[in-house]
Amino acid sequence: MLTERADGVPRSAVLGSYVLGAYGLGFLELLTFVLALRCHELGLSVDKVGLVMGAGSVGPALLAIPLSSFIDRYGPRRSFVLAAIATAVLSLAFMLVGHFLLLIALQFVMGCTRTMAWVSSQGYLTGIGTEAERASHAGRFGFFVGAGQMLAALLAGVATEAAGATAGFLFGAVYSILFALLALRLPDLAPATRPTGSSGSYRQAMRLLHVPGVQTAMLLTFTRLSVASAWSAFVPLILVAHGLTPGLVGFVIAAKGGVTTLSSLSTGRLSRTLGVIKLGIVSLGLGTVGLGLAPWLNGPVSAFLSAALVGLAMGLSLPVILATLTDGATHDQRALALSMRESANSTASTLGPPAVGRLMALAGVSKGLLVTSAACVGLLAVAAARSSKRGRRRNSTA
Repeated sequence: MLTERADGVPRSAVLGSYVLGAYGLGFLELLTFVLALRCHELGLSVDKVGLVMGAGSVGPALLAIPLSSFIDRYGPRRSFVLAAIATAVLSLAFMLVGHFLLLIALQFVMGCTRTMAWVSSQGYLTGIGTEAERASHAGRFGFFVGAGQMLAALLAGVATEAAGATAGFLFGAVYSILFALLALRLPDLAPATRPTGSSGSYRQAMRLLHVPGVQTAMLLTFTRLSVASAWSAFVPLILVAHGLTPGLVGFVIAAKGGVTTLSSLSTGRLSRTLGVIKLGIVSLGLGTVGLGLAPWLNGPVSAFLSAALVGLAMGLSLPVILATLTDGATHDQRALALSMRESANSTASTLGPPAVGRLMALAGVSKGLLVTSAACVGLLAVAAARSSKRGRRRNSTA
């Protein structure tokens, strides 16, 4: 049995790069649940709970780009190990802290360490294989991302039911250490680089935004965030208002997660048929349709159809975005490009829900979702135009 690929990369390292995907968003899923429970145990008011939870997005929004220079200096594998260990220590610290301001401070710092681990795992993955293989690798990575989110939340729920939020934080620390140990066993696939004075700077990030592939990936990122946040926040409310039971609504949400996890495995095959960017545009177009159907979701069949379309978009678009983003950047720019995406994610997570909620308050939920869908169509149209222009440039220089 061959233990190495033709390019010399151990097959165990390839599998390990996929498994690392289960950490970043999986830990976020369990932390969100456990921290909310901890705030409830401490008797914090709803507005204070919101501030504590939101602090976890502020750090990545402000510091994800500067953190990329750290990843460049030490390499994605070592950066992941350090970030996972730091996250484990912070998770244990949450067990000892009960003051509101200290909770916010810990959330701010943990948002940075968790984000560095998440970006490092993506950086490690994208260092494997050729450009043509990258969508397939990212698809398998996406499968473990979805599986990690479901499994981490499930195990955290078991732990907290047994012994409260304290046990949930302890599980989070163990979860982090296990992934750090896994990363320690993996080889360094590329040498760390010594950053220049501008590495990880906002000026360099703005220059990188002029790269067509990076522009397309960011447009797809904003579309993906818009569809995901609007559907998750408001479609369950529509389903309950239309008479579906909370249990059935929960099953619809779980079905979306299942479709997301499984569909990511098809990314490689579909990208070879349609092309990577076209697959991203088509998949997010289907997700936009699923969101646009929301005002007419009056039964289980339509609800599951909407969930399937959005789940398909989420499962296929993440690998596409990772492949497009890193294809558009040079090797020494990958950490910065991935950090730019994470900064955009965190900014949207902080500002998006209040903005969408305000839109819903002014126009009503149904009209607000239709306006959001129309905005997503506009973003996809711009992405398609940028992709077409990039293709014509390549043909003219061929």
